[in-house]
Amino acid sequence: MPKQPKSKPKIKLAIAIVAGVLLALGLIGGSVAAIKWYHSPEKVALDAVSHAIKAKSTAVDGEITVKASDALAAFLFSNLKLKLTNSTQGISNKTDIDATITFFGGKNIKLRFGEVITKDGVVYFKTTGLYEAYQKSFEKVAGGLISSRGLESKVGSAGSPDATAEMIKVLDNQWWKVSIPDLIAKTSPSDKAYGELYSCAFNTASDFNSKYANEFAALYKRHPFAKIAAYKGEVKDSDKDSNYYTLSNDPKEAAAFFNAIDDTNLFKDFSVCAKKIKKLPQRVAKYVNKLPEFQEKDFTQAKTKSNLVIGINKSKRNFSHLYFKEKVQSDLLTITGSLHFTYSNQAAKFDAPAHAKDISKLINKLGLH
Repeated sequence: MPKQPKSKPKIKLAIAIVAGVLLALGLIGGSVAAIKWYHSPEKVALDAVSHAIKAKSTAVDGEITVKASDALAAFLFSNLKLKLTNSTQGISNKTDIDATITFFGGKNIKLRFGEVITKDGVVYFKTTGLYEAYQKSFEKVAGGLISSRGLESKVGSAGSPDATAEMIKVLDNQWWKVSIPDLIAKTSPSDKAYGELYSCAFNTASDFNSKYANEFAALYKRHPFAKIAAYKGEVKDSDKDSNYYTLSNDPKEAAAFFNAIDDTNLFKDFSVCAKKIKKLPQRVAKYVNKLPEFQEKDFTQAKTKSNLVIGINKSKRNFSHLYFKEKVQSDLLTITGSLHFTYSNQAAKFDAPAHAKDISKLINKLGLH
């Protein structure tokens, strides 16, 4: 009887086939899991926050509306509408705000506010229409505020409307320069250390994009505290290129994130600078080495809020839109906002406005120090 061939090759082939199938299934399963993770809310939020941290410049435009109840509108205003545009790089930024205030009875007042913070930390601001607004509706309110603050002798004869109006007239329609360290040194020399602390903080943080952004993106990846869930409701000014989510936070991760800032190079560099300041008050000096510790309870209240809706671009995974609606003091005020975001890897530049006047000269003139 002829000898039967050995079956080992067939067994090996079968094992190889089974192993190949299992490997293929594993790869498919892993790919499915990876795809599922990539499209999960956790991954979408992680990408959006990381992109926001790393962006060289950010632009925001939109509208915020504050509507007062009938009871409040009778002696304050019925509606306040703010249209704003903002460009930011690190701490430096430029902001323009157009405000329309509607009073009880339908009377409108328009104001404009401009602000620029340059890379050296100097603040510039300008109001337009403030004097006219004061003349129309604010005399009693402003005069009462000045009297309540005990500033009568500072602004003129008994805080009179005429003296107040003259001060506002000088301030309005003019760019003003505010150097925080210089202003403190001139108006309150004993507090000079606070001006130096401002310079330390600003100069350190101004390098955020180039020196610290990747570090903070990695820190957020370890403690991703932003939580999102699909939002199915209506969103004002929504766009088809974005998905919308409710936004909340994880209190445990939020506390861990902020407590870890002590160990970042950003805080260490700030600390080195701050330690060189002489006569820094103890209530501030104690935080030069370690920031106040955060607890989960510090973020628990925010966890319950679901009135924040965020739009995230589907392809780029950048924050594209923020919509919110908040009721204050049992519907005394209703605040609604719709803001759009764009990001760029190009550096923004914010030049000092021409012909700006030093605010300290105005303060000296009015004797407000």
